[in-house]
Amino acid sequence: MQGSGITLNASTGSISISANYNGTVTSVSVSGSNGIGTSITNATTTPSISLNLGAITPTSVSTGALTATGTTTLATSLTGVLKGTSGVVSTATANSDYLPATTGNSSQLLGSTGSGGLTNVSVGSGLTYSGGVLSASGGGTVTTVTTNNQSGIITLVSNPTTTPNISLSLGNITPLSDTSVFNGSIGATTPNTGVFTTLNINGYGYSTTPASTSNNTQVATTAFIVNALATQVTAINSQSAAYTLVLTDANKMIYHPSADTTARTFTIPANSSVAFPTGTIISFFNDTSAGTVTIAITSDTLVQANVGTTGSITLSAGHTASMIKVTSTRWVINVN
Repeated sequence: MQGSGITLNASTGSISISANYNGTVTSVSVSGSNGIGTSITNATTTPSISLNLGAITPTSVSTGALTATGTTTLATSLTGVLKGTSGVVSTATANSDYLPATTGNSSQLLGSTGSGGLTNVSVGSGLTYSGGVLSASGGGTVTTVTTNNQSGIITLVSNPTTTPNISLSLGNITPLSDTSVFNGSIGATTPNTGVFTTLNINGYGYSTTPASTSNNTQVATTAFIVNALATQVTAINSQSAAYTLVLTDANKMIYHPSADTTARTFTIPANSSVAFPTGTIISFFNDTSAGTVTIAITSDTLVQANVGTTGSITLSAGHTASMIKVTSTRWVINVN
């Protein structure tokens, strides 16, 4: 006997038994918990179940790291930029914990405020800032060049508006004082004979000493001085007796002539009695056939060069000697 839901099939010469049974769902329901929300439509026909996450109220929190993707909202009263210090989250301080954003533009630079922050720096005139490069853009144009003549300097400008060329030359020098120069007029090119009084230089008066050895109050020209130096000769002081040097013997030659065959002594006085200037040169010549000359010194020191001995020097006939004062009380003599 074959019951309901059972099928017999003997067509193949074998017996197959199968059950065909279908039930009917009359209604579907779903409930959510632990932050999962649920909803269902067509619960009795074609049910559609929707799930969503709501507020999660954990029963415990792990001490591990908090990992989040996207935007995470914390239930806290903190606002702005946050910082974490030893596990504690707090509001960060601008210019101390972080550099705040600026409101500048592409033509401005950032500069330090001096207290840890940044500030906008505007590019001034004569400068341009583009593509991260600060360049000088200023520059003026010279339209013409002029000069003024001052204190005897004569100036001349050629091509003043294109390629200026400035020439300088000396003209007549006008003193800053109205004191007459050489008893001639101020600005004159040829000095007059007379007394050279005082020339005011930069507001200071300088009194001059006449250049001529005859003290005739005339001013010597450059050519006169050059010629005098070129023709300068050494003065000769001939002595045929014992002699002590005097101040006017400076830079002279003391000459012992051959006609005096008697031995003589020429003495260098102490600096305390005759103060020759340091650097003074005096030479000696004992002519042929003349008597021996002794060059003696009093309380000062006479050093013989190349020998190193000190004291009096004996100068035989036909020999010369030259000495120079190196300190106030020390002379060096070289005998030939």
